[in-house]
Amino acid sequence: MLCHPDNNHAGCGCHGLPRRMRAITFIFALITAVLTPPLGAETPPTASAPSQPAQRVISFSPALTQTVVDLGRADWLVAAAEHDDAAPLGLPIIGNQWQPNVERLLGLHPTLVLVMTAKEGVHPRLAELADVGQFTLWTCETPSSAQEAIDAIDGGQIAAVTPSLADVLAASDRGRQLAADLRNLLRQLADLAADRPTPRVLLVIGTDPLWVSGPGSVEDDLLSYVGATNAAADVAGRAAAIDREKLLTLRPDVVIILSPNGPPLERLGQDPRLAVFERLDIPAVVNHRFHLIDDPRCMLIQGSALGPVAIQIAKAIHPDLVEQIDALPPVALPCATNPCSCETPADD
Repeated sequence: MLCHPDNNHAGCGCHGLPRRMRAITFIFALITAVLTPPLGAETPPTASAPSQPAQRVISFSPALTQTVVDLGRADWLVAAAEHDDAAPLGLPIIGNQWQPNVERLLGLHPTLVLVMTAKEGVHPRLAELADVGQFTLWTCETPSSAQEAIDAIDGGQIAAVTPSLADVLAASDRGRQLAADLRNLLRQLADLAADRPTPRVLLVIGTDPLWVSGPGSVEDDLLSYVGATNAAADVAGRAAAIDREKLLTLRPDVVIILSPNGPPLERLGQDPRLAVFERLDIPAVVNHRFHLIDDPRCMLIQGSALGPVAIQIAKAIHPDLVEQIDALPPVALPCATNPCSCETPADD
């Protein structure tokens, strides 16, 4: 579906289609409706339609960049924001969504700009440039659940997001397959974890100081699919810094550290990332339940990376289910085949 400024359902949408293009689009759609035969009517074979012309895409969100790559459009990317480890090597950097380098951006002549918005919304300059037809601007609010993250890929099972990211990338079929695989994976993980004890899991997203994932985040929602609850469900905000006193209150059974390409964990007393946990009387310390997920995509689960990261979190929480989890049908994207986690040795 072509982008239109009014198509902004569920926090997602596009801006910047010129009026003349809208008129042409309407006429084309009218002609198509007249010439399309009714369902069930036989039609003669026709030659394949020409492939979609490549877009020049700029992404301001690493999670969206990863999804672009997983939808097979990595070669359409012409620039990315700073600190975007999902972007192909060598891409120009154009600042970030709060401070975009507009001059450099325009010099790259993008046709499509992708932004995952926070509470601040879209940068006014980006919106202005889209409104005057410099490029199409596709935006999506930062998802607060796994389903919202998947819906942004294919539009949702009830077409709540129009147009979807796959639509604007001319990859609708691949997007539907990817989203279906992700939804199926979550259902199967939930089935495996059903009727099992529900541990309190602390998802650590920063260690100096200690930052954890709180309520209203994709990480928080994902734990419900893998048979766990968020030990930090009562902190303020989607991410929060906590101290030793708060850890005594939260009492996590399992601690999972998300650290892209992080070095292996060492035992308590030797690893500075675990210093805040030393000598605390909490179940994770008593039972030595610390795990590291070092997958480079582990902080990008607001997009297609949700699948492989969900698998690794499930394995860390339920090590006795590793074989069953490995036997699940694969998601239609490169997926880690190892758990990318390690349990700390017993503390002497």
